[in-house]
Amino acid sequence: MGRGPRNTEKKDRKAQARAPGQYMTRSHAIKRLQVTLQDFRKLCILKGIFPRDPKKKLEGKNKTYYLTKDIAFLMHDPLLEKFRAKKSLRKKIRRAKGRQELDAVKRLEQNHPLMKLDHIIKERYPTFTDALRDMDDALCMVHLFARMPQTIKVPGKKTKRCARLANEFQNFVMVTHALRKVFVSVKGFYYQARIRGQPVTWLVPHHFSSQLNPDIDLRIMLTFLEFYTTLTGFVLFRLYNNLGLHYPPLFDGKLSNAGANLSALVLEQKVKEKKKTNEEDDEDDEGEKQELQRLTSEIQTGIEDNKYSQLFQGLHFFLGREVPYESLEFVIRSFGGRVSWESSIDNITEGDASVTHSVSDRPTLTHKFLNREYIQPQWIYDSVNVCALLPTHE
Repeated sequence: MGRGPRNTEKKDRKAQARAPGQYMTRSHAIKRLQVTLQDFRKLCILKGIFPRDPKKKLEGKNKTYYLTKDIAFLMHDPLLEKFRAKKSLRKKIRRAKGRQELDAVKRLEQNHPLMKLDHIIKERYPTFTDALRDMDDALCMVHLFARMPQTIKVPGKKTKRCARLANEFQNFVMVTHALRKVFVSVKGFYYQARIRGQPVTWLVPHHFSSQLNPDIDLRIMLTFLEFYTTLTGFVLFRLYNNLGLHYPPLFDGKLSNAGANLSALVLEQKVKEKKKTNEEDDEDDEGEKQELQRLTSEIQTGIEDNKYSQLFQGLHFFLGREVPYESLEFVIRSFGGRVSWESSIDNITEGDASVTHSVSDRPTLTHKFLNREYIQPQWIYDSVNVCALLPTHE
């Protein structure tokens, strides 16, 4: 009996899958792109290109393979010119140092080419919803570096930028009452918010003094951080603009030095001034219709969000010195409550009559006020997770 046409088609497909031109080793890819190994890794991370595992490794089993079409996709990226310019600049600096030309070295070091990742963000995330779905890893990385100590490998500019982005995102979640779940673990605080219908989960490490592990390759992490900070900035810009707020928000250094955390960011409304012409009237009408549709959808979802924004409404919490006030301030204010502590900017003392709940984590208290409830931080997190005020007495 002869072989059927189906078996022939299957063999043709397998032969195409084993075609030698479909995969390329890393060394061949580096030669084709004319970049260093470090720049190649960075480019693959930024573009989202990862190694493949072909069934038949023609060049050997101990080599890394990439798809040929992925390498061809990298050849047309504008970042390649920046990498090549940096490579030539490093050669010039090394040559100038060998000649002891210090003035030329200083001049060359000031002419480093700047890399912009705007086109990569637009390329990898065609819609804003796609960017929101990928915010989990970005926020975890940003909050991690915001708590890292400043070292030679981790410069202070990056940690300060991460801290600013983390505060801006938490401020947005707090203003919009988008927080839904909180979980405390050994690693840190897990938060989950719902932003434009998409669940966003991130981890905030505990505020302890930490030391960097020398086995960790910080160069790869810093490459991911560069991409994630750019993505977070794009997302925050869009979220703040949808609320009609200026981005970035103003940072009040005096409030920060006085003990304010999230209150140090000053939100300002944007003032829209447009000169309308007769030709733009039709476009304005269509824009108004779309705005009305958006507002009606927000009103419908606002009924559900109302229970989250009013969970702690009318309650005033005073935090003890031993509790994590940064996390508790973020959670309490996200659900409509008021919070104070010893060094807060509102100058509220522990004996103030407006305080309804004292948050403490001590085994015993020497003095108690009769006109308030004494709770632990876990009571706040449990009440948030069930979206109801739990009983304070067992």
